[in-house]
Amino acid sequence: MSKCKAQGKYVNLYGTKNKMKIMYVVHSLGVGGVEKLVYNMIERSARYDIEPIVCCLDHSGLWGEELKRKGFKVFDLNRKEGIDLKVVKKLRAILKEERPDIAHAHQYTPYFYTILSVFWFHGPKIVFTEHGRFFPDRMSGKRVIFNQIAMLFTGAIIGVCEFSKRSLIKYEKFPGDRIEVIYNGVRPEEFSIDSDISLNKISLSLNANNKIIGTVGRLCKEKNYSMLIRAFGEIKRHLKDAKLLIVGDGELRGELENSARNENVENEVLFLGERRDIPELMKVFDVFVLSSDLEAASLVLLEAMASGVPVVATNVGGNPELVLDGVTGLLAPKNDHQKFGEAVVDILQDPDRAKKMGKAGRTRVIEKFSFDRMVNEYVEVYRSLISCKKI
Repeated sequence: MSKCKAQGKYVNLYGTKNKMKIMYVVHSLGVGGVEKLVYNMIERSARYDIEPIVCCLDHSGLWGEELKRKGFKVFDLNRKEGIDLKVVKKLRAILKEERPDIAHAHQYTPYFYTILSVFWFHGPKIVFTEHGRFFPDRMSGKRVIFNQIAMLFTGAIIGVCEFSKRSLIKYEKFPGDRIEVIYNGVRPEEFSIDSDISLNKISLSLNANNKIIGTVGRLCKEKNYSMLIRAFGEIKRHLKDAKLLIVGDGELRGELENSARNENVENEVLFLGERRDIPELMKVFDVFVLSSDLEAASLVLLEAMASGVPVVATNVGGNPELVLDGVTGLLAPKNDHQKFGEAVVDILQDPDRAKKMGKAGRTRVIEKFSFDRMVNEYVEVYRSLISCKKI
């Protein structure tokens, strides 16, 4: 990749600057893995010589409002249902006013609107990162045609794992040689906190003997928490003191609470709702579980590994790229509650093995999935795309 520097300054289409000006386009910056990742990129942008701007198609959300309080530029576009052409007009006006070097769209819908906004004017180079896929996934002929045109305006296409890259090729028909893989990253130091586990358990009405199975995520269909609850029913046959903590909220909460009652484990499953103390909660978990039917490069899975917690995850999507089966955790077949439950029991009944897996997981995150590594790779993409001219 080429780098454009002159006397320590970046040179771009709009003149000489000390920093690269990057506009991030997202659905919103509410609670979620991708949202937290983008928030972290923006909040720490100064150390990477980036001047950030954020455009939220829908609304700022929790993390967006926090960025505003810290003085960052965050625009709310208040998108309506369907294709909202007013958003295209708003986005184009912001691009012309702010004149960023790069527009970085996270996920497909922000990419769609960003592409439309640069039609018929000389806008910035566009970077598109695909974080996940629809479930179940399918190909759309209209999208494929649009994508062929969009590539003319796109400087870089990023998949967050090899699974994402394969999906972009299969369903979006982007050419493989145009797609780069940049794995998601987390900050290991954020999950190496000293925490009083006994006090944390007491605050959650747990006792010292409880074996804690924990998960974090939105309560939606693709996470398949109904399978997890069935698996927990099997786990309870072997481990009477086991508790299941489900952190997060969503449209399926009521249905899942009913599932817990149907399995006669309603008193053993704790729905904690949305929480901001995830690093502290991770320290309480004896094993972290991810029961999804589809995942790309799950940030919460990386967070659990960074916390030194052994994991059990379904063998889908990008999970086997993150989890080394038998080393940092165990992989189980999709939607198989018996095999999933057996894997959890295997870890909980062997504390020494669990400890080794947790340690190996943290080492793997530090070596391969750190936040700094991820951002540095994005910065290299940005630099390579900035057009240069002589000073």
